[in-house]
Amino acid sequence: MGDNCSGNNRGKGFTNSKKMDKSIETNEAIRDYTANDRNDDPYVKMEHQSIQNSLKEPAHIKTYESLFFNSPYSIFFLSVEGIIIDVNPAAEKLMEFPKKEMLGRHYRFFLDEADIAYTDDYFNKAIKGEALSFQITSMNKTGKRLALHCTYIPIENNDVIQGVHGIVQDYTTLLESEEKYRRLVENSLFGVYIIQNGRFILANACFCEMLGFDKEQDIIGQRASDFIYKQDIEEVNNFFNKSILVSSRQNKESQLQSRLVDRNGNVLHVEIYGAVIQYEGERAFTGTVINKTEQVKMEEDIEKQKKELVLSKYRYQALVKNSYDVVSIANKDGIITYQSPTGEKVLGYKASERVGKSIFELVHPEDREYMETLFRAILKDSQDQLKFHVKLQHADGSWRLFEVVGNNLLNEPSVAGIVFNYFDVTEMNDTKQQLIEAYYYDSLTSLPNRNKFESILKEMLEYSKKNKKQFVLMFLDLDRFKLVNDTLGHSTGDELIKKVAKRIRNTIGSGSFFGRQGGDEFVILLPESSLDEATAVAKKILHSFQESFILNDYEINITTSIGICLYPDSGEDKESLTKNADIAMYRAKENGTNSYEIFSSKMDVGTYKTFTLVNSLRKAITNNELTLLYQPIVSTESKEIVGSEALVRWNHPTWGMISPAEFIPLAENNGLIIPLGNWVLRKACEQNKLWQKQGLTPIKISVNFSTLQLLQADLYETVSDILEETEMNPRFLVIEITENILLNENKQTLQAIQQLKDLGVKFAIDDFGTGYSSIMYLRNLDIDILKIDQSFMKEIEKSENQDIFSTLVNLAMNLNLDVVVEGVESKEQFSIVNQFKCREVQGYYFSRPIPPMEFQYLLFEGVTNSAVLEQQAPYKPLEEKDRRAYSRIEFSAPLKGHMTIQSIGEKKVNIGNTKILIENISAGGLRFMSDIQLPVRRNIKIKIGVQLVDEYVEQLARIVWRNEEDNGMKQYGIEFLIDDEEREHLQQKLSILANEIDKK
Repeated sequence: MGDNCSGNNRGKGFTNSKKMDKSIETNEAIRDYTANDRNDDPYVKMEHQSIQNSLKEPAHIKTYESLFFNSPYSIFFLSVEGIIIDVNPAAEKLMEFPKKEMLGRHYRFFLDEADIAYTDDYFNKAIKGEALSFQITSMNKTGKRLALHCTYIPIENNDVIQGVHGIVQDYTTLLESEEKYRRLVENSLFGVYIIQNGRFILANACFCEMLGFDKEQDIIGQRASDFIYKQDIEEVNNFFNKSILVSSRQNKESQLQSRLVDRNGNVLHVEIYGAVIQYEGERAFTGTVINKTEQVKMEEDIEKQKKELVLSKYRYQALVKNSYDVVSIANKDGIITYQSPTGEKVLGYKASERVGKSIFELVHPEDREYMETLFRAILKDSQDQLKFHVKLQHADGSWRLFEVVGNNLLNEPSVAGIVFNYFDVTEMNDTKQQLIEAYYYDSLTSLPNRNKFESILKEMLEYSKKNKKQFVLMFLDLDRFKLVNDTLGHSTGDELIKKVAKRIRNTIGSGSFFGRQGGDEFVILLPESSLDEATAVAKKILHSFQESFILNDYEINITTSIGICLYPDSGEDKESLTKNADIAMYRAKENGTNSYEIFSSKMDVGTYKTFTLVNSLRKAITNNELTLLYQPIVSTESKEIVGSEALVRWNHPTWGMISPAEFIPLAENNGLIIPLGNWVLRKACEQNKLWQKQGLTPIKISVNFSTLQLLQADLYETVSDILEETEMNPRFLVIEITENILLNENKQTLQAIQQLKDLGVKFAIDDFGTGYSSIMYLRNLDIDILKIDQSFMKEIEKSENQDIFSTLVNLAMNLNLDVVVEGVESKEQFSIVNQFKCREVQGYYFSRPIPPMEFQYLLFEGVTNSAVLEQQAPYKPLEEKDRRAYSRIEFSAPLKGHMTIQSIGEKKVNIGNTKILIENISAGGLRFMSDIQLPVRRNIKIKIGVQLVDEYVEQLARIVWRNEEDNGMKQYGIEFLIDDEEREHLQQKLSILANEIDKK
């Protein structure tokens, strides 16, 4: 946001922040006032008292205190060293820091890196006696970026500057609104303008392009009248005068059809809309301009063509009556009696060669019977004109397609025969076929494309509905096809797509529709087929993929996932069928590669969630839904923070916070892991460099890489470019990979890893001890760090587990590798780890993953301990006794039930049920367990189904709280959304159930 601020006092230092001195020293006073008891520091008290005394005039003290504490603006008192001496309540609210955590800090602590040197300049001027205002960007404790307007006022006492009085106004929301409006104007498809005093003061990109300008700066200041067509100037002036009256009386826009002239002299036909506004205290005109030039030209061309058609019609009728292109006249026996001279040019025969010959002689054998039938029909009916197509043989032996019109003029004395008029439409037909193929067929595989599929599906739906027939729709998607493109190149990927298409076509045979949707997706339609027939086809296809694909000297093994949908059971329209086939395909992918899945209404919540996540994952980065959390890596000896692991989270607008374990596999399977991984790497490097620029102790930042990221052809270039752009030293970057990656002996990957190590980047094996890596792989790759998996901490107190742990640690030490122990969650675990002389640890005992602003606070303190964890205890739901309005039935063993999503906001959701375990129930709600993660949101309504006594009861409900269990299960508190009558009925059932339980 800092880069979007503007103001008269900004100066060059703001827009060129990257050129600032990168070695800004942190004032020693920052460190002098960071202790927990800094509020009691005598120096702070003395400075504060000095400022207070300078303002303590008896007549003004009460006024001053009232203004200070009740001011809507944030007020800071700064010492001449820049240390915060006092703040008012508004400042605490703005920064979301308690007062005691702000006092004693240097103002630089709260600044964006781009504003440090810039703000120092204004502060230095203030302590020299100058009052001034400027804009900065900051970040509050929650990590929210703020746009602030600051005023510095020197505090003087006996002509000596005692400090600086800072008044801060938050205008973040205003800037965001201005930014949204600016984007709307800039991206408008219509021209947008503001004219003041006869000159342009604003014009968007569309309007600039309309008038022939490359950028807005070139048009600003130009006279508007210079671009009005001369004959229209008076009319345009009247339009703007009318706009003044209309805007003042009716608050509406005026409209005008007129002409403009661009900078090159071209005349534009436009539609102008205008209204009067007040812009910076003066009257101005604003509105939009729609370019109608093409439309006007089209209308003129159509009118001109109409006149030409009429003229041509009369010419044609006058010159060639009853003649088209080639004219042949035959008697009733089909013998040619006349041939027009044009026949020689079109078919290569002289007229004399054709007279006396049969009219059928040149007709293609496939069309001869058809033409003879039409000839007899013409003989019988002298009134009707027949039009048909036949192929005739050219003198050179080729076959040409003709459109033929036959007329019976045997009764016309001047003709006395059957007249045939021939048009050669061969080229026209070829062009038509080419256009059809381009629109309906895939250029790579020659299969029908998405357009053809939708056309066929529409016809099949109409036919099946009318005749009460069923059919099957199948969606196919290649598994991990993106990996082929990324490692072997797109040309190899294209060849693989062609071979796959050919193999599937040969496998399913004729009688069904097979097309390519695009990318690596295919579709099959089986008319009048059952699910048994569809599964047989799916099994044949999956079996065919067991054979490798050989191309470009590569042997490629690839699999496919198939979703099957039956009409009308799984949908009765195009949208439902395609969506449900897609959902079934994603379920097949979840079940493992090279498998198929049949859609049914029982597709559960998990499948629906996966489907929606895949569709929205592509927009997650552009929509700013991703965020990074940071978990400290701590020295066992000093307990100082020596590193941090960057962990990505996805805050989905519907499903809430999504775990990487849930969306990273989706990103890998759908070709999104590369842009996602690059985003994480860039953000982590930017953040680490920012901490360093703020004067905090430099630490290593660890970033996780997936297998697909390491297979990037440009891995070294990507990482080195990001390091260069973020200005981060490579020695502070650690790339974490899993053990299984070591099994991939891709030479290109190994070379890129070695290049990055030569650059200074370190590599760590994450989750060590759970995979299948060997010591030789560790030696060959020259790994720097082993991160022992957190699973070893679960029961580390047991001696046998300590033996295994000791073996892993000794292995690492013998290989001269650093060791980081993950999952340390208690004091006892930490003590055991310390016994084995492990240098670094990571886990909840020290800190959970936290936002960058909270991590910055830990870095500022320099040391972390288990007290941090206690301050950041996760949310616990209220005790049930505090929420109960109805008596509950507790089940000794969970009761099996079902749950489905009914609606999300206003959108109805049509999916099947998911199994749940109900722990208790009342007339107000219940508690259940599930392995599916659902958000706690009021706009998501679910339906709970359970067998109570002799009745299966379904109730509308919503989730009011969620609790995470250690085994990966989630516990949910549910509130029923039912009326009094339904609640009374439910209570009766529960009473019967309670009595039966008591009897047992």
